[in-house]
Amino acid sequence: MNSHPVLYRLSLFLAACTLILLVAGSLIAGAGSPLGAAAEISPWLRIHTAAGGTMTGVALVTLIAFFFSDVAKWLKLIGLGCLTALTASAVLGWLPREPVTGVAHAVVSHILFAWVVLLSLGASPAWNREATPLEDRGWPSLRTLAWLTPAAVLVQIALGAGYRYGVMSAIPHAMWAFAAILLVLMLALFTLTSAPAEEHSGLRGGSLAIMTLVCVQLILGIVAFLGRMDPPLSFLQAGALAAVRATHLGTGALVFGFTVALSTQVLRCAVPAASASTQSDGDLTASGTGDGRRG
Repeated sequence: MNSHPVLYRLSLFLAACTLILLVAGSLIAGAGSPLGAAAEISPWLRIHTAAGGTMTGVALVTLIAFFFSDVAKWLKLIGLGCLTALTASAVLGWLPREPVTGVAHAVVSHILFAWVVLLSLGASPAWNREATPLEDRGWPSLRTLAWLTPAAVLVQIALGAGYRYGVMSAIPHAMWAFAAILLVLMLALFTLTSAPAEEHSGLRGGSLAIMTLVCVQLILGIVAFLGRMDPPLSFLQAGALAAVRATHLGTGALVFGFTVALSTQVLRCAVPAASASTQSDGDLTASGTGDGRRG
C-alpha cells in the first residue's frame, strides 16, 4: 500500500481545526451556555468564525488532494462524506439559533469530526501497512461491538446536545451514559486483551487512549452536572463552568472520533477465531512444504 504523508498531515490539521471549532461553538451556543446571552460580543464568536473559515479552506484543499490522489476508493467516499457534513454544518450554523437547529448543528459537527479522523487514519503510515489478523473470540464479538459502540456514542452526543439547548432534561443524557460508557470500555478492553502487543501496537494504543478519555469525560460530566445545580452543590463560577463544559464537549468529540477509528481498525483486522486458526494452520502447512506448493 502507498503512504501519503502530505495527506496525513493535512487531515491531522483539519481534525485540529474541527475540534477547535466544536469547543468554541460550545461556549457561544446553547441555552445553558454562560456566554450564550452575550454571544454577539463574545471573543469566542470571533474565534468560532475564524476557525470556521480556516477549516473550510483547509477542508477544501484536503478533500481535493484526496480526490485526485491514488488513495483507496473507500477513503474518497469518506472525503465525500466530509464534504456533505461540512456543507450541512455550515448551513445549520447560518440558520437562526433555534433549539432544534442547534442540536442538529452539534450532531452533524461531531459526525464531521469523526469523518476527518477516519481520513487521518486512512492516510496514516500505520494503516498503509499490511493488516495482521486478530482473533475475534468471546461474546459479544469485537466486530459486533465495533458496529454498536460508535452508534451508542453518537446517541449520547445527541442527548447531550438536546440537554444543552434545552430540548430535554439531563436525565436521558445521564442514563444513556451508562450504556455508552459500558460499550466503549468493552470494545477497548476486549481489543486490548485480544491484540498481541508485538503485532497490534496501534490497536492497543488506541484502546488505552479511549479508556483514558472515557475516565476524564466521566469526571468532567459529573463536575459539569454539579456546577449547574443550586448551592452548595454548585461550586463553579460562570467562567469555570464554561471551561468545564467546553472541555467536556471536546473530550466527548475525541471519544467519538477515537471510537470510530478503533472500530474501523477492528473491522479491518478481526476475523472469527475458527478462520484465524485455519489461516494459521495453512501458513504452518505452507512453511512445512518448503516452497509452499501442494502435491
